[in-house]
Amino acid sequence: MPQIQTYDDHIAPQGGLNVQASPADFGAQIGQATERFGGAVQGVAEEIHQYNTTQDVTNVHVNMAKARAEWTKTYQDRANSAQPGDETFAPTMMKDMADYFQKGAASATTPAGKRLWAQMSASMTSEFGVRAVDTQGDLAAKDAVNKYDTIARSYGAAAFADHTQADVSIASAKAAIDDPNGMFAKIPQTARDKFKQQVEQDIKFAAANGFVEKYPDAMLKSIAPDTLQLFKPGQKLVDTNTAPGAKANIGKATMQWAPDVQRAGAEKGVNPNILLAQIQQESSGNPKAVGPMTKYGTAKGLSQFIDSTAAQYGVDVTNPKSSINGQAAMMSDLLKKYGGDYSKALAAYNWGPGNVDKTLQAYGSLWQNHLPAETSNYVAKIMTNAGAVTTGEPPMDQPINPVEQPAPQQPVQSSLSFMNGLSWEQQNHIVSRGVQLEHLQLSMETRAREMADYAVKKQRETAMSNYISRIVDPDNHGGVPSDVEISNDKILTGQEIQHLADYKLARLNELRAAATPKPNPENVRNLMLQIHAADDDPTKTYNMEPVDAAFRSRLINTDEWMRLRGEVEQMRDGNGNNFGKQVHQTRNLVEQMFMRSYMGQADPAKAIDASYRFNFDLQQKINQYRKDNKDPSVLLDPGSREYMLKGERLNSYGMAVSFDAGTQANVQASQSLASQAQKAKAVLPTYQQYDTLKKGDQYTDPQGNVRTKG
Repeated sequence: MPQIQTYDDHIAPQGGLNVQASPADFGAQIGQATERFGGAVQGVAEEIHQYNTTQDVTNVHVNMAKARAEWTKTYQDRANSAQPGDETFAPTMMKDMADYFQKGAASATTPAGKRLWAQMSASMTSEFGVRAVDTQGDLAAKDAVNKYDTIARSYGAAAFADHTQADVSIASAKAAIDDPNGMFAKIPQTARDKFKQQVEQDIKFAAANGFVEKYPDAMLKSIAPDTLQLFKPGQKLVDTNTAPGAKANIGKATMQWAPDVQRAGAEKGVNPNILLAQIQQESSGNPKAVGPMTKYGTAKGLSQFIDSTAAQYGVDVTNPKSSINGQAAMMSDLLKKYGGDYSKALAAYNWGPGNVDKTLQAYGSLWQNHLPAETSNYVAKIMTNAGAVTTGEPPMDQPINPVEQPAPQQPVQSSLSFMNGLSWEQQNHIVSRGVQLEHLQLSMETRAREMADYAVKKQRETAMSNYISRIVDPDNHGGVPSDVEISNDKILTGQEIQHLADYKLARLNELRAAATPKPNPENVRNLMLQIHAADDDPTKTYNMEPVDAAFRSRLINTDEWMRLRGEVEQMRDGNGNNFGKQVHQTRNLVEQMFMRSYMGQADPAKAIDASYRFNFDLQQKINQYRKDNKDPSVLLDPGSREYMLKGERLNSYGMAVSFDAGTQANVQASQSLASQAQKAKAVLPTYQQYDTLKKGDQYTDPQGNVRTKG
C-alpha cells in the first residue's frame, strides 16, 4: 500500500512560501510573491511594446522608400508634361504631396512611428518642394524667352523690311516689355532690363541685315576705309574667287587693290585672283614700280605696261586704277584669243602673244616645255598664288568662304546708327554678307551685259540674213532693200552695211550679165569639200565666210550661193545634225543633274540659274569655235581636254553633281547618235554620189550626218 508523505518542518527556499510560518509572516510572503509576479508581467508588456515599436518604425521606412520612388516618377512625369508659363506646378505638387502623406500617416501605429512619419514626410515634401519651385522657375524662364522671341521677331521683321523704322521698332519693343499689364508683367525688373538690352541689339542686327541685302555697297562705305580693313574685305573677295580646296597667297601690299581688281575683273570676265597674283608678280603692289630697260622699252606702274601696250589700251601708268583696267582688258583679249586658257594668256602677257603663237605652232600640246625659264616661272607662280585656278578653265563663281578673324577690343563705328552697338561678330557677319552680295551684283551685271551683247549680235545676224535673202531672192522675201533702208538700220555695224552693199552690187552685176547665171561647178565642188571635210581637215569650214567671199568675188552665182548656204545651215543646225542633237541632250542632262543634286533639291532656283549659266557658257564656246572655224564637237567629246562635262568644270557651278553618272549618260548619248548615223549611212547615198542626186534627195556626209541636197 502506498505511503502517505509527511511534512517536516523546514525553511522554505528563497522565493518560496513557508507554510509553517506565522500568519503574519505568511501574509507578508504572499505580498512579496504577488509583487514579483506583477513585475514579471510588466516586463513582458514592455517587451511586447518594444517589438511593436520596432515593427512600426520599420514599416514607416519601407513606406517612405515606396513614397520616394512613387513621387520621383510623378515629379518627372509632371515636369516633362508641364508647359512654359505654368504657375500652378509647384503649388499643386506641394498640395498633392501633403494630402498623400496625411492619408499615409494612419499607417504608423506607435508614437515613435508617427513621429518618424511626420519627420520623414516633412523632409521629403520640402525636398520635392524645392525641386518643384526650381522647375516652375525654369518654366517661367522658357515662357519669358518665348515671349521675347515673339516680340523680337515681330519688331525685327519690321526693321529688316525698312531700316528707317529701326528706332521706332526698338522703342515699341521696349514699351511692350515694360507694359505692366503685358506678357512680361510677372517677370522681375532685372530680367526685363536684360531683355530690353537684348531686343535693341537684335532689332539693330535685323535692320543691318535688311539694309545690306538691298545696299551692300552703301553698307561697306558706311565704315571708314582704314577701319573696314579690320574685317579684311580684300581677303573675303579673294576667297570668293578661289577654287574649292585651294588657298590663295596674295601679299598685304597687293591686297589693298582687291576692290578695284574685283570690279575690273567682273567687267571683263577675268578671274580677279589671277589679276591680283599678276600684280603681285609684276610690281608687288607698288604703283610706282619701274622695271629694267629692255629692247621693247621699260615697264612701269602697278601692272608693268610698256609705252606701246599702255597706248594700245589707253593706260595711264601713273594711275593704279587705270593700270588695273588696262590689265583686265588685255587679259580678257588674250583669254578670248586662247579659248579661256589662263596659262597661255599669262605666258602671252609676259612673253608676247607672237612668241606664244610660234611655240604653239611648233610644239603643240608640249608648248609649255619650250617656254623661257622666266615665263614658265611667271605662269606657275601666278597660277599657284591665285588659288590653283585650273589651266584652261574659265573663271567661275565660287561660294564665299568667310575668313575667321580675331575680335578686336571693341566693335567698330559706322555712319549707320543701327550698325553701332552690334557685337564684332555681328558686324563681321554684315560685312561678309556685303562683300558676297557686291561680288554677286558685279557678276550679275557682267552677265547682263554679256546677254545684252549676245542679243544684239543675234539681232544683227537675223537682220543680215533677212537683207541677204531679199537681195538674192527678192520675189519671195519682200523685194530688194534700198541703200537708204540698209544705211539707216541702227542694228548693223559699218562693216556689215558695206558687206550688204557688196552683195547688192554682185547680184546686180550677175543679173546684168545674163538671165541664167553661168555655173561654177569646180568652185562649188571645192566649197562643198570644205563644208563636208573631215573634222581633222584644216580646210574644213563651219561658217559662211568662204561661201560669202566666193559670192562677192563672183566665183559662184546666186543659186549656187543659196545651195551652199543650205548645206552650211544643215551642217550647223539641221535635223540630221548629230551635233545639234547632242547639244540638246547635253543641256537636258546638265539641267537634270543640277536639279537632282543636293543643292538643287534644297534650292531649285539656284539649280535653274546654274543650268542657265552652263547653257550660256556652252553656246558662247560653240559660237567662238565656229567663228574661229574650229570643230565645236570637241566640246562634247569625253576624250577632249575641252570637254564641257568634266567634273571640275561642272563643280565650278556650285551644285556638287554626280560627275560619273553625267559623263556616262553623255557618252551613251553620243554613241547612240553615232549608231544612228552609221545606220543612215548604210542605206542612203554618200557624198561621193552628190552630183547624181536631185534637189531634195538625202545623203550622208563623211561624218555620218544626214544631209539634204539644196
